[in-house]
Amino acid sequence: MAVTRFWSPKKRHHFYTADPVERDTVLRLWPSPIWDYEGEVFRVPTAG
Repeated sequence: MAVTRFWSPKKRHHFYTADPVERDTVLRLWPSPIWDYEGEVFRVPTAG
């Protein structure tokens, strides 16, 4: 499962999500420069 990262220049921190719906919501509601989309940064297993 892909984990994507956003950067907020205003808040000066990153936000990570593995949820594609959450990713798409952030992209739609809070586009750059509120949250800069940095793309997939790593992958995690879907089950432990």
